[in-house]
Amino acid sequence: MAHSNAPVVMQRNKMIYSGPYNNTHRYQRDVYLDESSFTLNINPAVLSLIDHYEASYSLAYYEKFQNVYNWREDGPGGATSHPESAGPNFQDNENIIHLNFTEVAYSNKTNDPQDENGDIWMPLNAVNNHYVVKVTVKLFPKAPYNTEPIVLTRSYLPNYTLFAD
Repeated sequence: MAHSNAPVVMQRNKMIYSGPYNNTHRYQRDVYLDESSFTLNINPAVLSLIDHYEASYSLAYYEKFQNVYNWREDGPGGATSHPESAGPNFQDNENIIHLNFTEVAYSNKTNDPQDENGDIWMPLNAVNNHYVVKVTVKLFPKAPYNTEPIVLTRSYLPNYTLFAD
């Protein structure tokens, strides 16, 4: 399983006000994986041995990786916002990983501009670079081989793009 180019994580260049939180104001923004940003390449020798394959893609947020919170310090952007979830999906002494989340930030200021719908937006022209793209491929072998599916998963560090409305 190989990729012809790096996956792209899209992040909105602003955050929408979503309500008060304790003594601050809570904002959130859209983050998603641009599945058209990369293609999956299966070895032709493998293709002749399988009936078909299925691919799925997911986005994970690594809050802490190998006991380091700022593990992408040398990468693009920085952790300007963070995921909000019911808790990490995986946690041990060295790693904290979230799979279901909303990216949020908190601010004391209340004078962010409103749009024509009355929504309040806080500009955020920075990426959060703690995402990892998980690509899972399920191969379905042809008979006379064992026809139980073979599942492979790889992780990729993505490129980042900010987008506007």
